[in-house]
Amino acid sequence: MIRIYTSLSYIILIILIATLQATLLSAQPELSKIKFEDYIYVNYIKSIQFNDGTSQFSDPITSLNGRLYLSFDDLDSDRYDYNYMIVHCDKDWNPSEIDPQEYVVGFNYDEIQEQGTFSKFTKVDYVHYNLSLPTRQVRWTISGNYVLVIYDQEDNPVLSRRFVIYETLGKLRTERLKSTHPGGHNTHHRIGLKYWDLPTSFTDKMYLAGITVKVMQNKNWSTLSEGMAPTLYQNKEFLFNQSKYPSFESYRDFRQCGIRSLEFNSSNLIEIREVQDSIFALLPLSKPFQRETYSYVFDRNGRFIINSRDGNTLNTPEQNAITELDYNETDRIYSEYAWVVFSIESVQLPEAPVYVIGGFSDYKLYPEYQLHYDEKRNAYIGTALMKQGRYDYHIVQIIDGKISYQHTEKYDHEATQDYRTFVYYREFGGIYDRVLNVDFLKVNSDL
Repeated sequence: MIRIYTSLSYIILIILIATLQATLLSAQPELSKIKFEDYIYVNYIKSIQFNDGTSQFSDPITSLNGRLYLSFDDLDSDRYDYNYMIVHCDKDWNPSEIDPQEYVVGFNYDEIQEQGTFSKFTKVDYVHYNLSLPTRQVRWTISGNYVLVIYDQEDNPVLSRRFVIYETLGKLRTERLKSTHPGGHNTHHRIGLKYWDLPTSFTDKMYLAGITVKVMQNKNWSTLSEGMAPTLYQNKEFLFNQSKYPSFESYRDFRQCGIRSLEFNSSNLIEIREVQDSIFALLPLSKPFQRETYSYVFDRNGRFIINSRDGNTLNTPEQNAITELDYNETDRIYSEYAWVVFSIESVQLPEAPVYVIGGFSDYKLYPEYQLHYDEKRNAYIGTALMKQGRYDYHIVQIIDGKISYQHTEKYDHEATQDYRTFVYYREFGGIYDRVLNVDFLKVNSDL
């Protein structure tokens, strides 16, 4: 009798512990607190990279069987136990009307299992975190738009990131067409597409109204075009109204910020100065682009890499030659943070605030990237804390509440731009959107 009672007590205890663990883990941020976009909620989270792992420049867009990799730094310098969750979204990036059990195996949330790594030999202390998806606990089962949310122990989001899981149904090809935008021949790119050869069993059930195509420029989700639906399905091909093909402003190639070395000046770094426990890296005074003959500038269309070429890393010369593409965990914990001084020559424009933007800032107008006018220098100047690496950036103005390149970067149809095309499908009466296929196009890559 005693043994039976003991066994029963043990079973009850195990059940209570499991229930308590599930309850503790199930705490998640309220959806009302989450921005379903790329966003940084706190100022101590920096250097976020999220991609498919093939290179630091790749996008967080992968097939159903693919993987994604997230890394970020916490400059609060204490090691925290961060959690994450993924949320399935519709084609317009609103939460889908389906339960998590319908798009994941297991749970749609978990703790980041790998503890953060403290930086080594750096003046600015930080903790570096990594997350590889999917995991044993969190694994998606359907295609679609998703948002990854990292949140702290108080269930407050600290960062969110969009990603796309796609199928490979049919054949999709995109191309650049002559712009039909009024006056846009020299300033815009127009993207045409062809989508064909879907399985017969699939097209038999297809409704034209279920297909939506969207295009994004330069991994900048704010450029995502409005949905475009086909008008006809004929000979295994979807036909679209060509007048509805999306058109994009093609701005000049990105400016460069190279701070891979903080021991020696580089071609675009005129001074490195150490002040107490801080390092300042001064970039040359930028000038607004003028409308002139186009000259190609090598850039990564807004992307950035984390990479150090200073002696405090463990890189060999051979490793340094490949770290632009490959992951190098040594760089991630040995790389220093520096205050980069940005500037652009300009008359004062009181009603048009000036910002530095790029992939490093999510193309957002975060306060730390605003430039302020200096009357003595007749220039807008600002500083931003950035990790050693190579960054693409633009300097923009905010005119009538919108980002404008008109007076700082100009537009030019000869500039290189990247485009991603997504084909969404919702079944008749369905409650979520699939991603049937994705295509990548680089315009003017042969210049």
